[in-house]
Amino acid sequence: MRGSKSIAVFWILVYIFAGCLGVYALDTPSDVSGKGHGHHRGGFFKVLTQLNLTDAQKQDIATILKQHREQSQELRTHRSEARKGLMEAITANEPNEEAVRAAARQVADNMEQMAVLRATVYGEIRKQLTPEQQETLQKIKADFGARMQRRTEHKMSLTDRWIDENSGQ
Repeated sequence: MRGSKSIAVFWILVYIFAGCLGVYALDTPSDVSGKGHGHHRGGFFKVLTQLNLTDAQKQDIATILKQHREQSQELRTHRSEARKGLMEAITANEPNEEAVRAAARQVADNMEQMAVLRATVYGEIRKQLTPEQQETLQKIKADFGARMQRRTEHKMSLTDRWIDENSGQ
């Protein structure tokens, strides 16, 4: 029984590590393979193309993004460092709960700062949209939320299935 618990813990840590790597992959700069967040043609910019912006709106939104670019880049750099520190604490040869907690607090603090910045930018951009565009944006948000929920449920079902298949019960 103890052996199967150790194996389950090992695979859960592998899953966490793989998830962190996936998050890291999403944070690749825009000039690297076009993946992730940031200033490139996927994600957020795909949403903007669905809003049929006028040239004036595009210019206003570009100005908003430019105003927040430096702070955003600084936070992304800190995020990468914080996530790396957390991964190192999680995968250390000798588990240290306090080190993991401290590293997790750094990640959480960075996430909080990023969320506030994103909310600020989103609010400024939203003011540039017509009521019809805002309605379209709401539909896009709802669709995205549903996709994220399905993805989370799928990943949890894979984990649950693996545990059930390997727990010896």
